[in-house]
Amino acid sequence: MWLRVAPSRLEAVGRALAARPNVLNIAATTGHSNLSGEVAVASDEALYAFITEDVGQLCGVAAVDVSDGLDVIKRGSLVYEPDGSGRIAEPTSG
Repeated sequence: MWLRVAPSRLEAVGRALAARPNVLNIAATTGHSNLSGEVAVASDEALYAFITEDVGQLCGVAAVDVSDGLDVIKRGSLVYEPDGSGRIAEPTSG
C-alpha cells in the first residue's frame, strides 16, 4: 500500500501502522506517496476493513493506494518454487 500523509503526521502514522501485527513492513518514501508498506490480510473484506477502519482513522492520511500481490516469487532472500509446492529454493548469491 502507498499512502499520502501530511508531513507533520508521517512519523506518527508510520509508528501507528508499524504497531499493527498485520503490517509486515512500513517505510517513509519519496515521490507521490510518502509512506509505503506491505500488509497481510485474509480476504478482500479484511483488506477493505483494514483500509477503512484502521488506516482511515489515522489523522493525517490523505490518500491510500493498494495493489494486490497475485503470486510471491521472491520474499527477502528466499526464492519460492514455481510449481507452488511450498518448498523454498536455496537463496541465490550475487
